[in-house]
Amino acid sequence: MKSGKCPKCGSTRINEPLNIPQGIYVKVFRLAGCVYYVCRDCGYVERYLNEHGFKLLEKHGRLMSTEPRMCSTCGAEVQPGAKRCPSCESVISDSS
Repeated sequence: MKSGKCPKCGSTRINEPLNIPQGIYVKVFRLAGCVYYVCRDCGYVERYLNEHGFKLLEKHGRLMSTEPRMCSTCGAEVQPGAKRCPSCESVISDSS
């Protein structure tokens, strides 16, 4: 909606960006503020990090891996984001 058009209903009646201090936690006690865009016709909302929040993310955030990992229990390949091994069902930690 940054372009001024709602992707859900096509309306161009978009609120001015609302800079709200509530946001997402990048690290414990580090709250990244967000900017909200709201469609005034259908209520669809998009949320983006504000400038301060984006800087916090750059400094403290971790990139999500796109490479498969290996299960430390059975050695099977585990896809990124998986919480359990598809072969042995072991819990996969972030460091696996």
